[in-house]
Amino acid sequence: MNQVELYCISGLAANKTLFSRLQLSESITIHSINFRMPEPGESLRDYAIRLGQQITHDRISLLGVSFGGMLVAELGKYLKTHSTIKVDEVIIVSSVLNEASFPWFMNLGCRFRLYKILPYKLINRVGERFVGFDKNCTKEELEIKINMLKSTDWQMLKRQLYMIMQWQANNMDLPVHHIHGDADKLFPVRLVKPQYIINGGNHFMVYQKAGEISQIISKILFRDLN
Repeated sequence: MNQVELYCISGLAANKTLFSRLQLSESITIHSINFRMPEPGESLRDYAIRLGQQITHDRISLLGVSFGGMLVAELGKYLKTHSTIKVDEVIIVSSVLNEASFPWFMNLGCRFRLYKILPYKLINRVGERFVGFDKNCTKEELEIKINMLKSTDWQMLKRQLYMIMQWQANNMDLPVHHIHGDADKLFPVRLVKPQYIINGGNHFMVYQKAGEISQIISKILFRDLN
């Protein structure tokens, strides 16, 4: 069985811990692409291309969660037409492929440019309290969420939110495998068209339901869809 080099990008206010529960074959090597500070006014596409400079293999697959899903979609498109790197598969989890799938509150944020005035340190404190109301989370999962929030660079988050709100995705001519949860509150499943729907899966499901998602990822990567 050929070795698969799987490059992963996490979501906003998250890190590689998000992928720590994935149970994949030894034939799949996970490489985490780390966030860099966005340049002022940098587009989501250009940011994705810059993050792609961390790729060191000539044949890869891409996996992105939430914001990371948007990034791997843009990166996959770029690599297909502007690079010698071969991208076998692009997988997005709890994410969207274009701004048309944004929920109403994100569209509101885009229209009124709320990302410019949000008090991000306050969001941190509110976020810590909010995750505590998720009754589907174990104590360990809540601690993981809170620790990721506490380690967030808020200047980076502000610039990342800016690029999301300014995002104008072009047509995706690279096949994308979309895994989504039917309990996702940030990106409701009714607004997207995923090939795989996880029952009870929320926006944190890549960690909470890692076993089920791992099986789907393995089938995709090894083309065993029977």
